[in-house]
Amino acid sequence: MAFDAEGYFRSRGLRYWTDGKNVRHGWVNTQCIFCDDHSNHLGVNPDGGFSCWRCRAHGSIFKLIMRIERCGFQSAVTIAKEYGKDFAEGIVSPPKSTRCRTTRDGKVLPTNFTPRLPRAHWNFLEQRNYRPKNIIRKYRVGYMPGEWRNRLIIPMYMRNQLVAFSGRDITGLNEPKYKLGNYLIERNNIVYNIDNVPNRKVVVVEGYTDVWRIGDGAIAIMGTNFSDNQMLIISQVADNACILFDEKAWQVGEDLANQLSGVMPRVEHITIESDRSKEVDPDTLPHDLIKEIRNKIWA
Repeated sequence: MAFDAEGYFRSRGLRYWTDGKNVRHGWVNTQCIFCDDHSNHLGVNPDGGFSCWRCRAHGSIFKLIMRIERCGFQSAVTIAKEYGKDFAEGIVSPPKSTRCRTTRDGKVLPTNFTPRLPRAHWNFLEQRNYRPKNIIRKYRVGYMPGEWRNRLIIPMYMRNQLVAFSGRDITGLNEPKYKLGNYLIERNNIVYNIDNVPNRKVVVVEGYTDVWRIGDGAIAIMGTNFSDNQMLIISQVADNACILFDEKAWQVGEDLANQLSGVMPRVEHITIESDRSKEVDPDTLPHDLIKEIRNKIWA
């Protein structure tokens, strides 16, 4: 259901435009509250996304409502639903969409996918202190020849349905390091390892290998950008969340913790300080420190 931006702006006494200068067809524009805009550079599209042509502020309608109303995330969700934006729309059971990408027979993984890893891929895991047999069995990783031959193939499941796959470069020579393959639902609707959450407690990390290091209860948003849909998906399976991002992404982790706290009873942002690890990254932390983190979360 489309978001009624015109009705929302009218109810708040905000001036808006539905046509004319700066207004795209179907959008509703208003004065941007993220910059010193003196015109109508901020536009809201029918799906509830917004962007400012002047300062480049952008995001979901929830972010905009939080700024206008000076309210928390949950209040913004409630207000948005009054004007047609259903936060849970289309994510409880991941749907196919016009933007899905599959093989000719509608499958996510091509038929040449195999769980049998070449020696180079096996070594890649061993050199990072993973047990390849365990990773293959638990996370169903594998190999594909051709253009994907230098990548570890990582299937992604939600509700036990294969919804996408990604390839992780093992050579250090190919960009991007992670490459999205076929998918049934878009990346910002996917939370990796969401089917393996015990006791409604999670630790939210950035990437696949961070999940492998921590184990069950660890889920990944696959990068440092997070969406409203991902936050709702997390809140559906957990009551307590700990955010554990790389040191360089500390501020993003803080932002995620602040927004998740609006839809979950307990959220904590973990800061790792240890002389035992030069790189403060969940994937590179020593086993004893990972054990301490697990005990802290699931004790």
